[in-house]
Amino acid sequence: MKLTCKARTVLRRTVRNHGNLLDHIESKTAVNSLANEDLIELADRLNIDIYAVIHAEIKDFAELMKMDIVGLSEHAFTGHFDFDLTLSAFGESDALPCRLEYRFTPAWQFFCERDNRLKFRWSSCTFQFLYKPPSDGEEIETWQEDAATGRWAVDNDNHIFSILPGDVLFRIEDQIEEECWERDVQNRADHGLPPGNRDNGQKSIES
Repeated sequence: MKLTCKARTVLRRTVRNHGNLLDHIESKTAVNSLANEDLIELADRLNIDIYAVIHAEIKDFAELMKMDIVGLSEHAFTGHFDFDLTLSAFGESDALPCRLEYRFTPAWQFFCERDNRLKFRWSSCTFQFLYKPPSDGEEIETWQEDAATGRWAVDNDNHIFSILPGDVLFRIEDQIEEECWERDVQNRADHGLPPGNRDNGQKSIES
């Protein structure tokens, strides 16, 4: 996560004013000399919702987008699930095996397996579709290999995304969040932590 100078100032002030700060650092003034990543880690350990704190004081969207706070380079969860897409025309139907690969960061606090600590990050959800083309199908521009299930064609032109109704896309996002919530509950349990608190949060779909 990268912060602008303005955002770093806001976060430092919030950290310095935290009631449990001295349980984690020797003095309030020491916060001023923390490097960016150390400041963020300290905020995480104090259970500070970094994005909420920054967004409460910085309303300029352009300023916010200068920061890597959306989490696109640091998604909390990645995964996939497979399904069949049934296509029908002129009385004929066929099932196209499909796969949805996702990267998801929740609005709720999650346990980060990379850094072994709890984090708040800005909610985001990105995914792409893959499919198993018919044996006599078109030329495929991009493939992905799976040791267990073989080759999958990447839907670079978003054909699958474009034909799915909006309510189905929202149900997909709900399923992604539910799957990630269950994984987070297990991650926390593995580290002796109770389940988190899943509040309502921002949602976004980007294919």
